[in-house]
Amino acid sequence: MRQDFPESDVPLVSAKTRRVGVRGLRILVATIFGASLFSFASGAVAQDAGPAEVLDGVFPVPLFSGRLAVLPDPLVRDVRRSRMGRSLAALGLDHHVVYLTPDQLVDPAAFNATRFPVALYFGGEPYWQTVREPEDADAALRRYLGAGGRLLVLPSGPLPFFYNQAYQSVGSAAKFGMRMGVGGFSDAPQGRTLTFHRTADQDALAALPAQFPFPPPHEADQRWRPISGTTEAGARYVPWLTLQDETGRNCGDGAAAIEFDSGARVVYVWCSLMAREDARRALLMATLRYALAGLAPPPASLYCLRTLDAPAVDGALDESIWRLAPAASPFVVRGGPLREAMRPTVVRACWDDASCYLAFACAGVVPEPAADAVQVWFAGNADGAPCLRLTLTADNQLDIQGPAIDTASDPAAGARAIRSAVQRHAAGWTAEIAVPFAAISASTTPPRFGHVQAVQFARRVGEESSLAADANKAGDSVWSATDDPARIDRFGALVLTSHPESDDFDSYPPGSDGSGHWMLLGGTWRVEEGTLVGQDSCADWSQLRGAFRGDDEWRDYSFSVRFRVESRSSNERDGPWFGVRCSLDGDGYVLQFGAGAWYLHKIAFGVATRAENCLAQGPWAVDNVWHVLRLDMRGNRIQGTLDGEPLFQIKDDAHLDLPSRRRGGIMLAPGKSPRSGGTTIVRYDDVIVHLQED
Repeated sequence: MRQDFPESDVPLVSAKTRRVGVRGLRILVATIFGASLFSFASGAVAQDAGPAEVLDGVFPVPLFSGRLAVLPDPLVRDVRRSRMGRSLAALGLDHHVVYLTPDQLVDPAAFNATRFPVALYFGGEPYWQTVREPEDADAALRRYLGAGGRLLVLPSGPLPFFYNQAYQSVGSAAKFGMRMGVGGFSDAPQGRTLTFHRTADQDALAALPAQFPFPPPHEADQRWRPISGTTEAGARYVPWLTLQDETGRNCGDGAAAIEFDSGARVVYVWCSLMAREDARRALLMATLRYALAGLAPPPASLYCLRTLDAPAVDGALDESIWRLAPAASPFVVRGGPLREAMRPTVVRACWDDASCYLAFACAGVVPEPAADAVQVWFAGNADGAPCLRLTLTADNQLDIQGPAIDTASDPAAGARAIRSAVQRHAAGWTAEIAVPFAAISASTTPPRFGHVQAVQFARRVGEESSLAADANKAGDSVWSATDDPARIDRFGALVLTSHPESDDFDSYPPGSDGSGHWMLLGGTWRVEEGTLVGQDSCADWSQLRGAFRGDDEWRDYSFSVRFRVESRSSNERDGPWFGVRCSLDGDGYVLQFGAGAWYLHKIAFGVATRAENCLAQGPWAVDNVWHVLRLDMRGNRIQGTLDGEPLFQIKDDAHLDLPSRRRGGIMLAPGKSPRSGGTTIVRYDDVIVHLQED
């Protein structure tokens, strides 16, 4: 059955996140499903690949996506803008962490070691000690460590936990196991040569040089605040970097780990070791890998995007949906210590009313294509046994095990037929599989947004004879980490979600208002009979409010929608209004259909056109039939058609002496003016957005 996980445990993601996908996982780079799958192998994309574009740089962080907490900072309202927050973003890891609020920090249900096995401290010397009750944040961190949580202290100031949120001196580092400040100084002593020495019997910082000098004043804060041990009885103190002078005298440690009996760990790194961006990224990744070592990642999850056009199932992976769909987290070696697979495999997924479609990109070539295979397990009946198992080899041999598909005795079996296609390339192979929902489950309930299918993916590379003899043999590498890919308790979650750009409104659960897939900024909304119905969403086109989708990454695009006016309030301007290249603060272009005319308006920096200086206008007669509107944006040109007939074609050459809008999303707005009587109700369907490739 499709719903093997509670829906509430798998939150929907924003359109932007779904469209961008998991950039940090792109071992084959974003072009893997675009112009050239294997350009990565030849180095063709090296000039564009940042630190997070190659999986080696971020593994295993993506496997713990959503399970890493960043503690709030009393001095920085948005920790994403801190220097460590920017480094996370530069590594492509910002979407894998959760930035806590102070209230979440002290809420045991929101912040605990089960939900967040790793927590990161990016603040300076002040920290949140009290949020609701005296020292409740201290208690929260102690509770977290007592339950085995792992705390990485990567501060932006020299002495973390020294001041509380009111800037009172409290010196609380000892509460969390750290003995700090012994042997410190405010300026490096004159005439002495200070050198950091990497401890030989640890490998957490093995990538760093064995020795390197104390940073110079022009590069980093000189206030040396070392850690020298632990205050926690029974805990193991492990120095990583020790500062010594030219005589060999120990001046304390600049990086160290504390390992608690509870399984908790605390890592401290002196702030000035992270002054340079390259060092900051290296130390961030090194400490994350140390903190995650030995932890079992949670079952993986993958967002499966709705598609309005089914892929061709030809193995080419050249449809736009495969560029939009997020990539699955990286495959790992089956069983044993957590290690990334030697042969990278990338999976993406999409769905329509009839089928689930899977796209595989498999790097690596073996002499016999029949000896290289991907495998898929779909969970089925209540006793936990997989109901459908697929093995597809690189020469397109598809083995299906599960419910028999017999078209002779079962006329409906044709609808359940599973299709596959493979294309082989110089550096590997790509494949597509179409799996009808009828082949996965006997349920007659149509798939809906938020439904979750338990699934596992694996890759096997071995002798052709062994593959043929036992198609159920466990994979060499798996998607959701496990010792046995057939273990249903370690299956991952395939979450059915919306297309990030287009919507036919056919797959919402009963009672939905579209939220979670549309940003509802005004009016009342409901999904009804496969359409979106909006009522009275805004009072003025200069402050357009309604159902919004998109972001500033939408630039040149086409937008079409079917709409029908079911009622209109009394003001002559009221009716269906449509925004393109819109921002959340109200700027954009607005096409306003009123009582007897339409107007194209521009809003830039809060300044809006009026009827007498609008960009375009024309006649329009209100009726209650369906219409199709299409708007095309290219640079500073906008073209509109209604029911296939030309409506306008304009060029915005700094109209109102303000620059043209070149980016932004779309807005659906059933407009009603403040003093109007009655209501404006508009029904929408088949919203289609096509973004132009750069």
